[in-house]
Amino acid sequence: MASKNNHYVYRIVHKESLHFYIGLRTCKGTIEDDPYMGSGTVINNYYKKYGKDVFSKEILHTFATREEASTKESELVNVETLKDPLCLNLKTGGDSNYSTYIPILKERTGSKNPNFGNHKKPSKEIIE
Repeated sequence: MASKNNHYVYRIVHKESLHFYIGLRTCKGTIEDDPYMGSGTVINNYYKKYGKDVFSKEILHTFATREEASTKESELVNVETLKDPLCLNLKTGGDSNYSTYIPILKERTGSKNPNFGNHKKPSKEIIE
């Protein structure tokens, strides 16, 4: 018998700097046991630089459907949220193909990204 899909919106926070990433996830099994920590470009660069152990994950909302979760993510990750210098998201939230990018975010990409050129290999613990 297949596991039921569970849908949620989460926030990942760097414990020291308070940089944050808000995401949407659909998983099988229990939400609390889901090890997923986001897949955004910037958040993954932060994991490579600092390791995942310096981040915390908070479940913000749970939903019966993906559509409801997507709607909530689009409310939480809007243009104003993206302007927050602590925000690690690069685009507005939700599953829409009409995500909004804003010019200030170019400062978080390429050579302007604080992790640009970081070729440090993750430790065995991070990989596991």
